Amino acid sequence: MRDLVCCLDIGTSNIKAALVDDRGGVQALASAPTPGDPIQTPDQAIDLESSLATVGRLTTELLAADGVTPAAVQALVLTGQRATVVTLDGAERPLSVLSWQDVRPTAEVARLAAEIPAGRFAALTGLPGTAMLSLLKILWLRTRRPELYAASERHVLVHDYLLRRLGADDYLTDRSNASATGLFELAAEGWSDEILGVAGLTPAQLPTLAPAGTRAGALAPAVAGALGLPAGLPLVVGGGDQQCAALGMGLSAPGTAGLSPGTAASVMCPVDRPIAEAALGVFCLAHVVPGQWVVEGFFNSVGSTHEWLGRVLAGAPEAEGGEDEVAPSAPMFLPFLAGAGTPDFDETVRGALIGLDLSQDTDALVRAGAEGLALEVRRVLETLRQRRPCPAVRGRRWRRRPARRPARRAIGPTAAGWRPCSGPAPRPAARPVSATATCPPRASCGASARRRWSSPRSASTAIASTTPSSSWTAARSGSSSWSTSSGPSPASGSGPCTTPTWSRTRPAGSRPSR
Repeated sequence: MRDLVCCLDIGTSNIKAALVDDRGGVQALASAPTPGDPIQTPDQAIDLESSLATVGRLTTELLAADGVTPAAVQALVLTGQRATVVTLDGAERPLSVLSWQDVRPTAEVARLAAEIPAGRFAALTGLPGTAMLSLLKILWLRTRRPELYAASERHVLVHDYLLRRLGADDYLTDRSNASATGLFELAAEGWSDEILGVAGLTPAQLPTLAPAGTRAGALAPAVAGALGLPAGLPLVVGGGDQQCAALGMGLSAPGTAGLSPGTAASVMCPVDRPIAEAALGVFCLAHVVPGQWVVEGFFNSVGSTHEWLGRVLAGAPEAEGGEDEVAPSAPMFLPFLAGAGTPDFDETVRGALIGLDLSQDTDALVRAGAEGLALEVRRVLETLRQRRPCPAVRGRRWRRRPARRPARRAIGPTAAGWRPCSGPAPRPAARPVSATATCPPRASCGASARRRWSSPRSASTAIASTTPSSSWTAARSGSSSWSTSSGPSPASGSGPCTTPTWSRTRPAGSRPSR
């Protein structure tokens, strides 16, 4: 048995756990829904105690896999949703957990813009002033929950809190996670004194910054038994979930781009310098790779909207691929259930299902949902193309992290305005990998902390050169996965790629116009 790294991803919808070897091979994988109800109890969007218990169940399940022993696990690395903020009192007890998807801080967005103009804020942080940011959650807490704010001592991320509970020496976060808070200054690569001054905060109230791959401490005996792992196991600082996904797709240097669908959807391309222009309507975040940044077009609610549709249309079949004639009265779904992302970043926008008539059934509604999500991802992509924050978005070939469910697979190259250079429409991945797509880069952080490699980037490069990532494996089997390097498409052997021409007969998951 090779040495293994235990990888934990505390996602918005699901907690994932995996054992990954030093060649990037996933030896065991388990997942479960993230405990909590951000709709019914938005001030406690995640049940942190139950999340710890879920982690224990998942790691125990991993260790039950054939041929896996706890002694083979050399490190534990953690990542998770960015910007969700955990507010702690002086005894390190959580007072609130405000999700990044919480759109309540609308008034605070306006107040922040009055204090720091949008152009200045973007120049400092690389971000638009949106309610998604941790900063806006803290400001909302100060004005709307003054008793909790008065009792608060520290504001940390979910990654930082759970790593600390597992035994880390302090609340630690890396620059990729920190850069999604609205409190991090890209040029200085540290907490922004100017923004902290406006927010009434000090660096001591925030997590301590540490590079991804840093050893954070050792697994505490009090929790080791519940996880089935040895006490003293090295704990490692991970990166932001989307930046890890980017690294897992091979997006570790400028000239590459990719799509990562999950609870949200991100179109990402690495750049070698911060791009901070408020008019772009995109994020510029620190990459998990040192010395790199990621330009990210972002749509707030893809997987979460898919889950909502599943609840509303309980038992309805999912829209699958194939071609069909567009019905003249096809309904249209506007998927803004958590506000709008790139390029608008407007948390006041709400969703709608329009164009209904008596001829439509649940299949039509499911298809409308998939199309609405796909078109919104396409709008993100077109924003990046038109405003040109990075050349890779206009490249010929793309990488995409495959999704497990048909409605999410519709949010792919064909539906989003991309297609293979020639040949048939892309097919779903033969191996469902959305839960594993970011495991190898997390494992690379863990391995670099164990001094197997000098950095997450060198570890990821070594893994990619020996064991193809899920996306690359899928590309060779004919599914939708592209890089942005020039040359023939792996799916067809010819190029260049172009945007499809819409017609009355179209692939499922696309619509002629918005």
